[in-house]
Amino acid sequence: MNQRNLQNIKYKLYARKSTETEDRQVQSLDDQVKVMKSIVKREGARLDGVPLRESKSAKRPFVRPIFNELIQDIEDGKVDGIVCWKFDRLSRNPSDSGRIQQLLQDGKLKHILTSDKSYYPDDNAIVFSVEAGMSNQYVRELAANTKRGMQQKAERGHKPGIPPVGYLNDRIEKVVIPDPDRFDLMRMLWDKMLTGTYSMAQLVSVADKELHITTPVRGKTGGKPIAYSSICNMFKNPFYTGKLPFKGDLLPGKHKPMITEEEYERVQQIIDPSHTTRPKDKTYNFQLRNLFK
Repeated sequence: MNQRNLQNIKYKLYARKSTETEDRQVQSLDDQVKVMKSIVKREGARLDGVPLRESKSAKRPFVRPIFNELIQDIEDGKVDGIVCWKFDRLSRNPSDSGRIQQLLQDGKLKHILTSDKSYYPDDNAIVFSVEAGMSNQYVRELAANTKRGMQQKAERGHKPGIPPVGYLNDRIEKVVIPDPDRFDLMRMLWDKMLTGTYSMAQLVSVADKELHITTPVRGKTGGKPIAYSSICNMFKNPFYTGKLPFKGDLLPGKHKPMITEEEYERVQQIIDPSHTTRPKDKTYNFQLRNLFK
């Protein structure tokens, strides 16, 4: 790397990490910046401005504002070098990879410095394309494997993803368990709804003022009163009966039911008196029907 003069190149340090499955094993943004700064110092390069940090997935083009600004700066001649931990930090899709490759071939981007490799305008374009294709294929295979794993998990009776309020994911056993702090309180909301004397707005107030139910804390979210829309969705969610809604089907779940199916149907009729599980008779015989058109 140090065989070329890097002093005349204006580098921007770009670090990226998304919260999706593709990046769970990737170093943190701070770790990436720390490693790359040491490499920049070792190679005698020069960084322009502060490091760019982005928390976005790179599997789709034109969704990363900071990356798009970096590309625009290169187009405008403000920057002509990129420092990043790995090439897949820059792109995991063919569109962005093509933009970067075109900038290299046009000479607007003079150097990409990573922790294990350098990319220059006069490098073999086939090698670059192969590496970019491998980065993209990794995401495609990961997405397919993730969907397959979710399907298999649902067929075994376990909910993929985050369960509704009243339940928690057991991270060790990988199953859904009752939330010890909220399960009984949520059951009390169902009981009040079954009386038919409470409106949705009243139940939202009961959940907040009387039962003091808050959403589970997950990272930077949660710990707040349950929203009106969440209460409405709860009373329409068959998950609480022990069933598992998945891709339009109701699969048998292995989690503990909060209510019976009969109670669920009664609540649906309270919410919508016309609700029924039987086919509705569409033949109506009104005396003045078709009198006016």
